[in-house]
Amino acid sequence: MDNFGRFIFEINGAPQKKGWFRKTKSHLAFYENAIVIDEFGDHTEIFKRNITNVYYGAPMVGDYGCVAVKIDYYDEEELLRTYTLDEATWNGIFAHVDKVLDCEWYEFREQKLKQPEYVKWFNAINAVIALAGESDAELFGAYIKLPGAAADVRKSLFESWEINVRQDLLDRFETLYEGRSAKQAQEIIDEIIKNGGDPNNLKEDSRHHLEWMQSRYAVAWDLGRMILIASQGFIADFLTYDEAVAYCVKAGKKLQQLFHSWDEVFHHYMQGYIYWSGDDPEDDESEAYQRIGIYKWLKTLPKSPYRIYWDTKMEK
Repeated sequence: MDNFGRFIFEINGAPQKKGWFRKTKSHLAFYENAIVIDEFGDHTEIFKRNITNVYYGAPMVGDYGCVAVKIDYYDEEELLRTYTLDEATWNGIFAHVDKVLDCEWYEFREQKLKQPEYVKWFNAINAVIALAGESDAELFGAYIKLPGAAADVRKSLFESWEINVRQDLLDRFETLYEGRSAKQAQEIIDEIIKNGGDPNNLKEDSRHHLEWMQSRYAVAWDLGRMILIASQGFIADFLTYDEAVAYCVKAGKKLQQLFHSWDEVFHHYMQGYIYWSGDDPEDDESEAYQRIGIYKWLKTLPKSPYRIYWDTKMEK
């Protein structure tokens, strides 16, 4: 017990049903140097020295339906694990851990607070996507840069963007910044004219599609994704930190010129996403519905990423 250090707080977990019987309440205790968890009959000890990150999960993500606290740590076999403590089981966990991060475990919060204001701004642009992917909304690139993270993010970039090498990423930046969707729309119009057609005499669906590709919705969608893949490019080791930030600054300045608030840019970004994905934002099982819910929830937090000034200077 001595190696756990000073006791900080404890919570008795909600009873869990198993067959016709109710299980004994689980128990959680935070100490100066460790977390001790008895849950579902299993005993887990997570020492602070093995923890890499402590962050939150949104209530509309995953199977919890409530706020969750996530603990990334290395186990005895030095494998990176995530332990999730959800409010449904551990009532008050979010507020308790928030206080711990302000005091005894401040170093986990400090590494995020020390980020420049404009980097926090980029994190806010990516916050909804980060939480939807169950990663950290307060980190540049949404992950701690650890061994293994690069491979995971490279896989994601390839599956989503067909980015396999550094040059692929640089090519994407150019098309997104210049207006990837608008450029594609112009190519479609040029092809129609080349084939003797009239781009002003299209079917309603085709005309609507071209109008969307040339709209501010598409611009917000493209620039938001540019910031996303730039930060991921750093985690994936395609870019240095300074290179990634420079591309984010370029996209961020353009967003600030075109939009005037977090609400405005998120609305336009989501309209871009909804059109691209085909999701119904009223369908509570759709990703669009989930992302809108995450944004609304984030805005209610005392430490919301959107408390940062929209017109934050991009000083890099």
